[in-house]
Amino acid sequence: MVKILAVLLLSLAGFYLGYKLYKANKDRDEGVSLYATITLICALLGGVVLITYLLLGESGWTDDSKAMMRLILVSGTGASFLFLGGSLIIRGRRSSDKLTQIAGLTWVLITLFASGYCLSYINKMNDGWTQEKREKVLSRCNPERYNCLCYLKESMKMFDNPEDMTNTLKDETKNKAKVDKFNETLDSKCPCGSSSGGEEVDF
Repeated sequence: MVKILAVLLLSLAGFYLGYKLYKANKDRDEGVSLYATITLICALLGGVVLITYLLLGESGWTDDSKAMMRLILVSGTGASFLFLGGSLIIRGRRSSDKLTQIAGLTWVLITLFASGYCLSYINKMNDGWTQEKREKVLSRCNPERYNCLCYLKESMKMFDNPEDMTNTLKDETKNKAKVDKFNETLDSKCPCGSSSGGEEVDF
């Protein structure tokens, strides 16, 4: 809580500094205005990102919390760059400077492309066999019956993702053929004491 309060106070101080710099620019110097805007954005974005990091990391990092942290970071950074690019376009229009307008438009387009790519990656980062999901599957293995690393390896071979595995094994009557095949594979390849394939599992 102390760290969060300290970050909040620093963020407010930075935001106030940017505001005072903007108000003190009575000559409307564009360079000073730009620095004031960047100071405001950095203070706001830095505060949000750091407070989110502290809150999410407080109870331990999971796949979902890591994805949320990346989502906030990319969204906040993207929004900041879009704002700066939009400001550049507006300034170019006011001064009839086409080069400035083109630069601002380029900035906006690149930001949209990069943010879209990053958000798409974040949306898919928890699909499939993540480390956290592999550890959950390992925790369900009975070490008195199976070599657990081999158990995990064969599970990853047979099922595209842990959710598919869970749903299949949950309804053994409906998925009898697949469940029987899975159990036969485990009994033949992964009996307790075997070393078959366990070393090949990549964490």
